[in-house]
Amino acid sequence: YICIWPVCYGLLVATVWAIERIVPGFNVTEHESISLLIGPDATRVVRAITVTSALVMAAVQEEFFFRGILQQWLYRATGSGWMAITVTACAFGLFHWPLFHTMPALAAFGAMLGILYFRTRSLTLVILLHGMFNGKTLLWIALGAQP
Repeated sequence: YICIWPVCYGLLVATVWAIERIVPGFNVTEHESISLLIGPDATRVVRAITVTSALVMAAVQEEFFFRGILQQWLYRATGSGWMAITVTACAFGLFHWPLFHTMPALAAFGAMLGILYFRTRSLTLVILLHGMFNGKTLLWIALGAQP
């Protein structure tokens, strides 16, 4: 599982690099949660709500929908685990559209979660891993990394 993190990061860097070559002056925009956390006006309450949303609410809601509903439905409809995983992973990437530079990395992450869910049938596992993935980003920011 941890091996997907550098893959996602590499895809993110490669995507931004490619976009910068096609659209000179492209500015990477950050997720609203990250902007809120690093903003000067964020109170402790706002930060606590934002962190809880990223670690728990986003992971639960997204995994319940993408792996628990969509991937299951596609598997039943097509009879193909790979088709269900691939389409769901692409949908997961597209779901993050406003930050289109993150879509390939998040599609790869979604594929890994889809494979794990298909193998284990554990929605709890993919929710926990998704929360950890989001938590890794929050930890980097807390340690002073620039988004």
